[in-house]
Parts: sequence; C-alpha cells; structure tokens
Amino acid sequence: MRNAIIYIAIGMLLPMFLGCEKDDSVIPQCIDCSNDSLLIDTTVAVVYIMNEGNYGWNNSSLSMYYPNLNLVQNNVYQSANGVIAGDVMQSMTLIGNSGFLVLNNSDKIDVLDMNTLKVQGVVNGISTPRYVKQISQTEALVSSLFGNKVYWLDLRSLEVIKTTEYTGWTEQIELVYENIFIVSPDQNKLLVLNRDGWVKEIEVGEF
Repeated sequence: MRNAIIYIAIGMLLPMFLGCEKDDSVIPQCIDCSNDSLLIDTTVAVVYIMNEGNYGWNNSSLSMYYPNLNLVQNNVYQSANGVIAGDVMQSMTLIGNSGFLVLNNSDKIDVLDMNTLKVQGVVNGISTPRYVKQISQTEALVSSLFGNKVYWLDLRSLEVIKTTEYTGWTEQIELVYENIFIVSPDQNKLLVLNRDGWVKEIEVGEF
C-alpha cells in the first residue's frame, strides 16, 4: 500500500515537472545583451523605462521596451552619451521632440533629443526635482521633494524664471484650463495654482 501511494504521488508530480518548460517567447529579449549597443527604431511603439537605481549610488539607467517586437534595450542613456545619467532617475516628460529626464538626487534635468537620446541641454538650479509639466508653449512647471517651492521653467532657455513658495513636498502636476493641480503627499493635499499664486488647498485622504 505504501509503494502504491508513492507511485501515485510520483505520477501526480511528474506532469508538473514536464510541463514547466521555459518559454523564452514571453520574456522580452534584449538587443545585443553583450554590450547594450544602442539601436533606436523610431518607426515602432516604444516604452521608456526609468530605472531609479540605489539612492546615493549614482547608478540609474534608462531602458527602451518595444512591446510589438518583445525586445528591450538597457542602458540606452549611457550608450548614447558615454556616461551614467545620475542619481535617482525619477521621471521623464516628452515635450515636442525632447525628453525632460529628471534626476532627483542629482538636482538636474537632462533634456534629450528623442531621436538620438543625446543630451542637448541641462536644467540646473532646481532642488530635488520630481516631475515636469508643460503649461504653455514656452513654459513648464517642476515639482520638488525638498525644495519647498514649485519652479517655473522657460523651455527655450532652460532657465528657472520664477518660483512659487510652498512648505512641503510636491509631486505630479496636471493643467486643467487655467488652473494647475499639484499633489502634495506629505500634507495630504491637492494644491491649486495659477500664475498669480496659490488658489486653494484641498484636503484629501492619505496618500
């Protein structure tokens, strides 16, 4: 009877092991994994993936995933520019043919040519930037983790033209008609801003 139970158990488990074959077709395959050489295909859909890296380690990276081809390219920023992007890659916003790549702990925003991923400009003077949001043809807003202000950015000169003071952490930004809505996670508030200053603060639930 004991041997019969053992045989039955083996018979039940065997199909499980035989059925667990590795299916590489469902896993995105990297392009030239050996050296991550840069190949940009602008004719197909692509998803840009910000790899934050470890805080303080200066090891963030950018990847490109082609969902229709099931392919991924890693370290594309480094391949295009010959250097590591910086510390804590937070977000990227596409404005025209430029990508505003936010490096939070490097206190900078790299502006990339999206056809080549080469840096064509750098925004400095912003403390711990988080997100960029275009609000007009020539302006964008930048939120901040520790800067205690929101930064107004001139998209032509890449210079900060003014700031709006706020005591707290600011995150995602959305423009609705003339009002700008900004998330403040540490205050559990949704902030409303216009060109003249703060309009109101809306208390919300915990983030």
